[in-house]
Amino acid sequence: MSARKRIRLPRPYAELVRQRDETRDAYTIAAKSLSERRAREDEIQRQLGALPHLAALREAESQCASLEGLPKPSMGGVTRFRFCRPRGSGSRCKGGAKA
Repeated sequence: MSARKRIRLPRPYAELVRQRDETRDAYTIAAKSLSERRAREDEIQRQLGALPHLAALREAESQCASLEGLPKPSMGGVTRFRFCRPRGSGSRCKGGAKA
């Protein structure tokens, strides 16, 4: 009788090992799926966070689009304003022009 019990013991053990392996595989698949979902959620949150900035950028671009037909300033005018430094309401540029 004791020999028979020894023969039967490996079957339940083998079943437990099989169940453990199936459970481990299912856990690995679930963990991978969860990781992918979290990565996707992070990407969506990042894009949602950028929406206000994109809306402001679109508004700025639409405002600048109306300025495309204007003539470009001469380089002399640009360099003249480069030296202006505001020092209150009556500041003057380096060349003596009032800013």
